[in-house]
Amino acid sequence: MTCLYNAYFATIWLTAIAAVPTAITMAIWTLAWHWVRVRVAIGVTVIVIALGWTVYLRLHGARVLVRAGAFPALFTLDYFPRTEEQLTLAVASVLAKTGKPPAIVGSGWGYFLYRKGPKGPRIFLHNFVGKHLEPSNRWRSGSTIAQVNKMLKSRNLTFKTHPTMDYISIGSWFACSNHGNGGAAAGKSSDALKNARVLDMTTNTVDLLEYPEIRKRYDGKDAYKYCIIDCEFHNLADNSDVQKRCVVVDSPEAAAAWLDPTQDLRLLFLGAARSVGLGIQWGPLYDSAYHGHRDPHFCSRWCNFFQVDVCSAVCGWYESAYYEVDGVKYLKGYTGVTTRYDANRWMPTVYPFQTVSVVLGGYRNFEIFFKLDAVLDGNTLWKLVQELIAMHQVHGGRSEIRHGAPSGAICLDVSMNKSFEVPFRLLKQQFGVGTVALHLGKWNDPREISTKPCGRVPISQL
Repeated sequence: MTCLYNAYFATIWLTAIAAVPTAITMAIWTLAWHWVRVRVAIGVTVIVIALGWTVYLRLHGARVLVRAGAFPALFTLDYFPRTEEQLTLAVASVLAKTGKPPAIVGSGWGYFLYRKGPKGPRIFLHNFVGKHLEPSNRWRSGSTIAQVNKMLKSRNLTFKTHPTMDYISIGSWFACSNHGNGGAAAGKSSDALKNARVLDMTTNTVDLLEYPEIRKRYDGKDAYKYCIIDCEFHNLADNSDVQKRCVVVDSPEAAAAWLDPTQDLRLLFLGAARSVGLGIQWGPLYDSAYHGHRDPHFCSRWCNFFQVDVCSAVCGWYESAYYEVDGVKYLKGYTGVTTRYDANRWMPTVYPFQTVSVVLGGYRNFEIFFKLDAVLDGNTLWKLVQELIAMHQVHGGRSEIRHGAPSGAICLDVSMNKSFEVPFRLLKQQFGVGTVALHLGKWNDPREISTKPCGRVPISQL
């Protein structure tokens, strides 16, 4: 299944990528012949088809279908509801025909990370978006985080923290336990959920549930039975300013600085290409002498993302000019002031060439949730950074560490193309981790990835 999915996915997106140079080539070919009628007709036709194809594949709905392995979804029994009535009727129809509830697809990112699409018939929710009629403050579950956040921004509000990709659906945000970059000051991204209405597709009953109960249902063996209909949010933040800084994590003191509890958002990248970690934080405005510029600006999100993430696995480059505070190095290029809204959106849009390169490179992305016997401090974090860097220098890839409240789980996001068992051995042997949970929205199939020697438990149990 994985090989078939990879071939399918790469074929579609390589044609979309090739369409642009094809259109340019045909334009040159057409103009070079002094407007010969036949050549103009051929050239214009090819250009229109090529550009139409690549533009169409960049629409949200088409991307969802491609990621879910369902493109172009013609002559299928799939459903694309826009209203709650259409959704419940589609569920009932599939249940009557097959005796089983349908597969539910939000934005399809989970299926891309699984490298396999759901079996039909399927219900796609990318048209099931927007708020219910006023005065309700409930959002349909197919809405993306970005759609909800834009509305909140218009009221000068935003989420304290939310998952990195803001174009995933809000239903999958909570069903799959997606999380953000929240530090101790921001709390958990799930704190934003007041409640959700959840449909049991086998009984056609709807329950109003808070997050802990949602977690239990989706962590269980009957998760396939449930579909989140809509969500209501609370615990929001004013869209005020925060300031970015980047810690060069090269010592226990630097690791402790990254764990600063006053920071709202934080993430820490390390990989095969660097001997240090780079830990970005967003928090209270600090010394005005370091107010370099306002974020975001032209290419700032791209530069930020490639330096801390991609370059941690290949080449290792980053803007190395730094200043010191109490012996800890901070990069001079990372001092921008921005809004909380834009700080949460630190990662740029993922483009086709990126996903195709990941697929062709055989990279798999999985995320390990675990806890230690003691609160994570600078010494232990620095040891973890060193061990992970050594692991990646042997086996390739990169890791990202996220950690919020001191009592919360440590989230280790790993991208590798081989030796997937090594991180679990490292956690067990070097840190005494006995049990772990895997992120449900990322690669986690127990038939393909083993957590041994660590035991595997549901997220809710951890």
